[in-house]
Amino acid sequence: MKPIPLNFRVGGKHTFLLYLIFTAITHKSVGQNLAVSEATNDGSIKKGTTIVGAYFNFSTTNTTTVRVRGLTTESSVVKLGGNVTAGKMISDHWGLLLNVGYQSSNTTTPTVVNGTLYNPINDRSDFIVSPSFRRYKNVSEGIFLFIQTSVMMSVGTLTADEFDKNDKLIRYNFNTTGFGAGISPGMTYFVNKKLSTEIAIGVIGFSVYNGKDSLGNTTQTNSFQSLFYQNSVSLGFVYYL
Repeated sequence: MKPIPLNFRVGGKHTFLLYLIFTAITHKSVGQNLAVSEATNDGSIKKGTTIVGAYFNFSTTNTTTVRVRGLTTESSVVKLGGNVTAGKMISDHWGLLLNVGYQSSNTTTPTVVNGTLYNPINDRSDFIVSPSFRRYKNVSEGIFLFIQTSVMMSVGTLTADEFDKNDKLIRYNFNTTGFGAGISPGMTYFVNKKLSTEIAIGVIGFSVYNGKDSLGNTTQTNSFQSLFYQNSVSLGFVYYL
């Protein structure tokens, strides 16, 4: 799993981020001034370097349906969170990192049952710990590509509204746990000798998510993702000390 991070959907914003990556990699410093040239440092990532950083994420989706012979409804999905990361370079190319963070999501989906409009919610909050192992490769002045493998463990809560067999809306409150693993490539670009911006892109990953309430009701979600998937791009700022 990758660090939690700004998260974006596949589409225009993904395309824009990939354009930024491509531009940064292919750009040559012919027109850079001396101050910028002195600020970058290909040796910033090396054995013994301490890594400290933060990632942030936010995404929102709103869907409105207008029906001439029915009900007009509006549903929404809001996700936000962030995490801090710390680690150490164990060689000039390999680093060990630990990410600790928080993530939440809120979903409302209007539903019509027996002619009545309901707005059931699904609120999820997770505290996450994710160690990772990363390999760096210097491709240009101040620019490194990397690939990392990560595992994720989480604890949290889930509040979910559901209809029972009698079409009565019931609210469940679950205590949850999660586990996952994934592989992510990305890019580190040094703004100066110590500060970098990083982009990581989720490619392959799986996760298992379980919940149980005080009455014995349970829920489980098994996921496998490949290539781009929702919230697969992470953006953060990292110091290499």
